[in-house]
Amino acid sequence: MSYLFFKDINQEKFDEFVKHHEYCNLLQSYNLAKVKNNWDYMYTGVYKDNVLVATGLVLIKRLPLSFYVLLT
Repeated sequence: MSYLFFKDINQEKFDEFVKHHEYCNLLQSYNLAKVKNNWDYMYTGVYKDNVLVATGLVLIKRLPLSFYVLLT
């Protein structure tokens, strides 16, 4: 059993996973990143034995002095 973390999941795979997960909600949508137009973002996913088992949208806000805020 091995887990692999990826930081660039495509929209089709991301939305398909979220759509069918029992704990899905609007705040886990791929398109939520487009609402935060002054934030950067990263679409992440975890694969277990080549099966997508988790996704996460990470919102990134740049702050002064090279600091960041990361929201998941």
